Order: sequence, then C-alpha cells, then structure tokens
Amino acid sequence: MIDITKTKVNVQVEYLTDLANEAEALVLKSYEADIRDEAISKVQEIQYEIQVLKNIIKP
Repeated sequence: MIDITKTKVNVQVEYLTDLANEAEALVLKSYEADIRDEAISKVQEIQYEIQVLKNIIKP
C-alpha cells in the first residue's frame, strides 16, 4: 500500500513540476505586470504543493 501511495505522489510531483515549469516560462514571456504577478503567485503555490508532496514521501 505504501508503494502505491509513493508512486501516486511521485506522479503528482512530476505533473506539478512540469506545470510549474510551464507557468514559469509564461511568466518570463509576460510583459503585463498584472498577469505576471498573478502567474508568479500561481508558480509559488505550485512549488509549495510540490514541497508538501515531497515531504510526504521522504524516507
């Protein structure tokens, strides 16, 4: 059961990492301050969630 949970968390971490990378690329392309600030906020939220998931599966 632990292996299944760890696998699911790893898949979620991978997905969120990809999502954060895409969001970061959009931030770098954005020129409007309002959009950039909102995007940065979302990236930070994703990065936080990734860290939470990583802490769950630490040995």
